[in-house]
Amino acid sequence: MGENLTTLWRILSRKKTTSCPGEGRRPLQRCLSIVDVTCLGLATTLGTGVYCLLGEAAREHTGPSVVLSYLIAAVASCLVGLCYSELATRFPRGGSAYVYSYSTFGEFFGFLIGWSMMLEYTIGAALAAKTWSQYFDVVSNGSLFHFFNQPLGVLGIPGLDRYPDVPAVLVIMTVTVGVMGKVKLGCIVNNALVFVNFLVIIGMVLVGMFNLDSENWTAGSGFFPHGVGGVFSAASVCFFAFVGYDVIATSGGEMMHRTKTLPGAVSFTFLIGLVVSFITATAVTLVIPCSLLDRRGPLLEAFEVRKIRGMKLFVIVGANCGLLSSVGTSLFALSRVKHSLANDGLLFQFLTSYNERTGTSWSACIVSASLSAIFAFFCDSRTLLEILGMGTLISFTSVLLSVLCLRYGVSEALPLELSELSRESTATLPLGGANLPSQNSYAEDYLQVVNASTQTSFAEENITTEAITRSNCLEYCSPKNNDYTNSVTGRPTVELISNSDRRRRNYGALHPRPVSVEFVNDTYVTSLTELSAQDSAHQKLEPTSKSAVVTAVLVAAVITIIGTMGVITMHVPYRFAQSRWWIEVIFSFLMITVVVCVGCIIRQPHHKPRYKNSVTCIPVLPLCALWMTIHLMASLSYISWLAFLFWSLLGILEYLAYGVWHSTERGLDDSVHVALLDVMEDPSGGAAYHTNERQALVNVS
Repeated sequence: MGENLTTLWRILSRKKTTSCPGEGRRPLQRCLSIVDVTCLGLATTLGTGVYCLLGEAAREHTGPSVVLSYLIAAVASCLVGLCYSELATRFPRGGSAYVYSYSTFGEFFGFLIGWSMMLEYTIGAALAAKTWSQYFDVVSNGSLFHFFNQPLGVLGIPGLDRYPDVPAVLVIMTVTVGVMGKVKLGCIVNNALVFVNFLVIIGMVLVGMFNLDSENWTAGSGFFPHGVGGVFSAASVCFFAFVGYDVIATSGGEMMHRTKTLPGAVSFTFLIGLVVSFITATAVTLVIPCSLLDRRGPLLEAFEVRKIRGMKLFVIVGANCGLLSSVGTSLFALSRVKHSLANDGLLFQFLTSYNERTGTSWSACIVSASLSAIFAFFCDSRTLLEILGMGTLISFTSVLLSVLCLRYGVSEALPLELSELSRESTATLPLGGANLPSQNSYAEDYLQVVNASTQTSFAEENITTEAITRSNCLEYCSPKNNDYTNSVTGRPTVELISNSDRRRRNYGALHPRPVSVEFVNDTYVTSLTELSAQDSAHQKLEPTSKSAVVTAVLVAAVITIIGTMGVITMHVPYRFAQSRWWIEVIFSFLMITVVVCVGCIIRQPHHKPRYKNSVTCIPVLPLCALWMTIHLMASLSYISWLAFLFWSLLGILEYLAYGVWHSTERGLDDSVHVALLDVMEDPSGGAAYHTNERQALVNVS
């Protein structure tokens, strides 16, 4: 029984280690500039966030204090965005929260994150398409729905739309054609749509400034008609507007100068998104009372009530551009997530098919559009809004936990970036797979590894490497060269040191740091173990197995306590309105406990960052972001929780029936036995090499 549980845990916790076969053949075009990536991140904020979520949050949840809801959601997303910047720098090929969770926590947890993001992007695309059709129906005075939907009859099922939404389906299918084209061309169109929408929003704000009425914030129920709980409830609804950080991370493989582009895009997305959403919410709630905002085309009705002429056409142009860009961005991210899952063997393999000319996954795009079209055709907008938000909060929480794990985890169990290794130390890199047929394959694999690694890891850091030709590669990898042949596996190994390391002033000067490396491909290594006895003083400051377990327990305790505090704050006061003193006592005790746990976490040793764009104020900043995201999750409705649990159950069934058996890591786990070379220092100053065979799960992504 114990052995079966150990095997089950080993299967569920196996980590993403190698580039998937599909990814290796996929022609990623590094063509996206910082403008392209920033517009991808802003599409949802300026589209769905302004034209749909603003009206719903202000009318149903919080009233004029929706401006604070957007502020809370933006600040929480900004803290997560900083963590995205660090992870995108550490993982050279980029990826969404799914990739980071898979590489850090294991396959099952990563699959659940990717599965939840599939639901979020699907609902996001469907909601943006339905909002587009509603705006145009308002402009056409109802003739659009009368022409398309009324002949189909009425659906009298709760949670479904009264009439099937045919225009929304047509919008999704039309945008899908653009998503299936070249990435750069699609980004150019998206840039134009976002820019036009941005100008329209600025125009609406300027017009609203001359039609403000401060009584809309003070009259009636006042600024907080639903209390502080309403503010957080609206913030959880508006949080999807800031999902652009994950979209930016998903497109990391196509960025030019990724280590510079991605942090800049995250910063611009936060600043522009926060300012635009905040001033738009302020202007709209001061122009018209929130109770008068219509469910269908709220911004159109806001200016119509004030009888501001000419604004209907102006607003519909912005809504058309903003919502179309939101649909395209959601489908783009959804297809990428599905393609990544399929490449890893966790979804059906036909989703890995792609167009060689455009470099896009046509099968994933079609399936994504079909699923979004089904939701848009049948579901009511109110139902979609109830479900929206949970997937984004879950994925952002996993990113925060990934940063904490990478900082406080044991070095041997963490994925390390190849560029980080090459700048700091000398690594012995085994070439090829378990069975390499000939000397020429040794050379080809060696050239492929070095060229890919220098392109992905060194080019952006201005690091140059020695030119490697086919002739000296064959000589270098020759089995006759005993210095570079692994005596255990019979596979050639090479020593890769960049010229910049040799030019560094302290390169090889004092204490060299020999290391043991399990496996390397063009982006990651599995483990980096410092074996120098002279570095023992330094190793005392590094995390150990004991400190990693203590930190994990403390973080789990903090998450549990924060979740309990969120439930107490959002739900208990409405159940016990008369006696709140005991609630305040419990809340104060839990608050003190959280502070003590955070203090203990601060005392634990953690890794010092060796790469750019690292998160500062560890662990306070990720824990503050965790506080906000978990509190927002507690603010979501029970419908959102039930939908998420039902979707997760479907995902677990799919994983157990298909993913666990077809995972690309399953073959590695069953067949790869990597012999490690432990580099031990000789008392005489030389290096003695001892063989230590271990069965290893390669930890490369």
